Amino acid sequence: MSLTTELEELQKEKAQLKRKLQSVQEEARYLEKRLRVVEEKLVIHELEERVKAKREALEQLESKKMELEKRLKEPQRPPESSPSAVTVSMASTGIQKYEPPKERQEEPRKKADFSTRCPHFSDSKRKCNLTRRQISDFDYEQYCNSKPAFCYHFRKAESEINF
Repeated sequence: MSLTTELEELQKEKAQLKRKLQSVQEEARYLEKRLRVVEEKLVIHELEERVKAKREALEQLESKKMELEKRLKEPQRPPESSPSAVTVSMASTGIQKYEPPKERQEEPRKKADFSTRCPHFSDSKRKCNLTRRQISDFDYEQYCNSKPAFCYHFRKAESEINF
């Protein structure tokens, strides 16, 4: 073989390799695009699943809200078996008679005047002079103003109360 024929063959091989390289590069670009499309579809699918789950949670919350609104709109019914129901037994006949519970009538709250106020309470500082502490509204109502016999200072702590 002569050098010219070898050179021609090498050029043909070079051209074939160039075409193969171009086809491989085109295939790589196509696969990259395809991969991006697949990744985007996966992301979209994942987002759709999240949206679906959130919609389901929202629907559950809305149904609970509707149930609560219905309960609020319905008139309040007393429970059928209330613990305050009284059963009276007649010993001579052995018959039990049911008496429905009596409705509690709330008495109007009486406000104490300043003559019944605790003597240890100083109004200007809103403090108990015996404990030298500031008095809360609740304690003022319960101990200093309306029930001076149960002075705030002599009140037992909740931990000391035995039931």
